[in-house]
This record gives sequence, C-alpha cells and structure tokens, in this order.
Amino acid sequence: MVPPRTIKVEIPTGELPPLTSYSLWLKRIGVSRTTGLRWQKLKWLDAPTVNIAGKLYLTREQIERFYTRAAAGEFAKATNK
Repeated sequence: MVPPRTIKVEIPTGELPPLTSYSLWLKRIGVSRTTGLRWQKLKWLDAPTVNIAGKLYLTREQIERFYTRAAAGEFAKATNK
C-alpha cells in the first residue's frame, strides 16, 4: 500500500480581510459566477453566508477551508488512461 502524500501548500489568505466580496473573490481566482454556483451545488464551496445590502460576502474561514480542501486534492478527478 502506498502511503498518502503530504503536500504543503501556502494558502494565500494572509492579505484577506475578515469578509471578502463573493464576486470579487471569484474574479481574483479567475472563475465565473456560474462556476462558483456549481461549486456550491457540489458542496465544494460554502454558500456565502453574509449578505450586506444585497451583496454577498465570504468569510476568511470559508475561503481558507476551500483552499485547504483543494490543496488536499479533495476536488481532483481521476485521470483517464
């Protein structure tokens, strides 16, 4: 049996404020709003929980959790050989 790999990935959240605009965060990582909604449906990303005057925000913890899960390979697909 092959032991699980440990991957150390630096999560770029140090500069994030406690709340980040959902649309701005999607733009920063280069994905569309449709992809963000798809990730929510797949439970890869927590739905934005903060609504201020109709604008959606993600907490720093939600973003960190997403990056940690992505770095662990949780969203990886099996390759076709």
